[in-house]
Amino acid sequence: MPPTASSSQLLKSITMSLLRDYNNLGAQKLKDFTDGVIGGLGNAFFSTLAAAVVILKTMNTTLGNSILPRNQSTKTTDDIMAVNMAAVVKKLDELRPLADALCDGDEVMEQLSGFTPSKRGRTTRKSIAAVVLVSAKPTGVAGQLLIKLEATIPGNRGYEVHCVHGGNDIILGVFYVRGRSKEILATGFPSLVKVDVYLITLSTNNLRSLPSNMLKDVAAS
Repeated sequence: MPPTASSSQLLKSITMSLLRDYNNLGAQKLKDFTDGVIGGLGNAFFSTLAAAVVILKTMNTTLGNSILPRNQSTKTTDDIMAVNMAAVVKKLDELRPLADALCDGDEVMEQLSGFTPSKRGRTTRKSIAAVVLVSAKPTGVAGQLLIKLEATIPGNRGYEVHCVHGGNDIILGVFYVRGRSKEILATGFPSLVKVDVYLITLSTNNLRSLPSNMLKDVAAS
């Protein structure tokens, strides 16, 4: 039986990798920068930040509406714009360490986030956590199982699905979590045959995790 690992076993960055380089931007540049962050954090990889990103989007829209041409602005409108800028910067400050933790040193994900990655004091991912399996259930389609995870692993590029039966350990392929769910629809299992199932997490920089926990005696339709 393969060893197990907790989903909390992630390599932590020693220093913050995403820069706070947006606090001195002018109003329009701050809005444009924040549009990029909203787009980046809208990726399924950052799905745990979805609620906060919605709030940031509302704040940024408010900021955009308060940016007026110079010949239409007044001290009052400038003061309102300044308040809106401060609110956006504060929300970016809240999101930046959360995004940084999810990226966990993965340079591809840092670029995707919309924040500016630092090149100083960087750490390189040296391991990736094993996923924790909750269940595997037949879907009604021959050879198919719906595998539920406790949580997705940041920095993954898919999960290698293993089917163990009759002393053979067969790799069925690399499968991906569906959208923002914690579920993988895996195919290639023998129909109506009880097998054992475990997964290997694959990282974006070509690392492999320890095997996940094993689900025993599950059968596809």
